[in-house]
Amino acid sequence: MGPPEVESWEYPGDDGSWAAEFEEFVAGNGCDPTATDTFLDSEIVIHTYEGCDGGFVMALFEVRFGGHTWPGSPLRDALDDSLGFTTGRV
Repeated sequence: MGPPEVESWEYPGDDGSWAAEFEEFVAGNGCDPTATDTFLDSEIVIHTYEGCDGGFVMALFEVRFGGHTWPGSPLRDALDDSLGFTTGRV
């Protein structure tokens, strides 16, 4: 038995927001629409959705105030001002 088939999701959602698009992904997988939010620190929030089809749990790691830079990239520090904050915490 292989891994279950899952839908992919595309950013941004219909309203231009990653949150709205992820909510559609959560609903499409039969999860409870109410997330449990765990704040790891001031940078990272984990949004956990339980009760998904097949007994799976979905989690979205949010980098608060995050931008579009790649952690570990040699250009990261140079691009943070123009492309946003990057964390090395996750």
